[in-house]
Amino acid sequence: MGKMNFFWSSFLLCLSFIVLGAENAHAQSKQEEDALFACHIRAALVNSGEPVFWSDLEPCNRVLDQIAGQEQLSEQYLATLLNRAILLIELTEFDRARVDLEAASTVDPLSPHLQLNLGLLNFLENRYQEAISNFSAAIEFEELRAVALFNRALAYGYSNNFDLALADITQLQREYPIEFSAWVASEQSGFFPNLIALLPE
Repeated sequence: MGKMNFFWSSFLLCLSFIVLGAENAHAQSKQEEDALFACHIRAALVNSGEPVFWSDLEPCNRVLDQIAGQEQLSEQYLATLLNRAILLIELTEFDRARVDLEAASTVDPLSPHLQLNLGLLNFLENRYQEAISNFSAAIEFEELRAVALFNRALAYGYSNNFDLALADITQLQREYPIEFSAWVASEQSGFFPNLIALLPE
């Protein structure tokens, strides 16, 4: 799945939020907590390169069934929707993933993790301008800035905005040299080697 490999770091950062959501769930029962953790672990398979199967959706579905009907949509609800969307995107169920991301936006439309995942989905559906807008929103949050810059550079590149792609890569190299080296080395499209050659020494 060619383009999917570009975004492993987006998933990793989103998952750090989902773990925090599980840790803050004071009122949860043990059963709910276990299901939420299992949902997180299944989504983490995307980061580790493990194959994802339809059965990996079951813990996320179970959490959403348990939460259904609660008056206040919780942080756990948001985290579970984001996790399930990650799995659905990996399974190329883009329409279903969009439904989950739209539901997540009713809980926290300004969530930077939501913006990253929307950006990923829009990118994979060749909606590059929308992806650029999503990644631009995520860049405003320091903890996501590096991965958002990298992903936005890809979106700019695929939409033939090479000057803007180069500006993002230059900024990434200057502000986050370790991430820059790792992500450029793992990028597989052949797009970045040509772009990197234009960077100043």
